[in-house]
Amino acid sequence: MTCGTLKQALLIILIILVLILAISLIPFTSAVSGNMIFIQAIGFIAFGFGIWAFLQKDDKRLKIIQAIQSLILATHFFLLGSQGAVVACVITAIRNITALTSVAKTLAPLFILACIGLGLYRYNVWTDILPTLAVLVSTIGIFYLEKVPMRLCLLFATSMWIIHNAAVGSIGPFFMELFMFTANINTIRRMRRDS
Repeated sequence: MTCGTLKQALLIILIILVLILAISLIPFTSAVSGNMIFIQAIGFIAFGFGIWAFLQKDDKRLKIIQAIQSLILATHFFLLGSQGAVVACVITAIRNITALTSVAKTLAPLFILACIGLGLYRYNVWTDILPTLAVLVSTIGIFYLEKVPMRLCLLFATSMWIIHNAAVGSIGPFFMELFMFTANINTIRRMRRDS
């Protein structure tokens, strides 16, 4: 078994364990409606796309898969009633597709302004500000920083999503963000060790 195959096998085992844990958190009583199970299933589909994106070596494919994932998450959050998260996910999807073009960096200020403007416009409850902050900081990191400083911005953004997802009851995306948080910390540690 090669090192790459072993890593993929361990990742699949980790995903299965996370799914088992998540399923055990859902109270299977008559109070859980079919709609809520459907909504959470959409969140777990997004989790799957997130891991699939994470496995990509090609940046173009990664950004395309992340854009699709963001649209799936937008649907999930719309059904949960988290409008701030819907706006953040749609901006992220458009940003990731735009990042594939040569004019991406020149459009960064527009994404920052759109994030602030739409985030404030859709603000209803305290949890709405968290996705807005996440997209704002990650956009700045992605367009203007690199290496460890960029990853620290992404770590902050992931932290905001973890809090948001826990607060609105988004199980699959909560575990997805925990996975990304852990992976990002390990990457930052490796980068600092290697420098």
